[in-house]
Amino acid sequence: MLSLDRRRACLSEALDKHALLLNDHFTAQQVALDHFECGLDRGLHNQ
Repeated sequence: MLSLDRRRACLSEALDKHALLLNDHFTAQQVALDHFECGLDRGLHNQ
C-alpha cells in the first residue's frame, strides 16, 4: 500500500503542476504523464 507521505507528495506535485499548467508553463500532456507515473507508482506499492 502506498504510504500516506508518498500519496501527499504525489498530490502536492499534481497541484503544483496544475498551477503551472494554468500559467502555460506545462502542457496537458506533461501533466497527464505525471499523473500516470503517480498511478504506476501506486500500483507497484499495492502488490
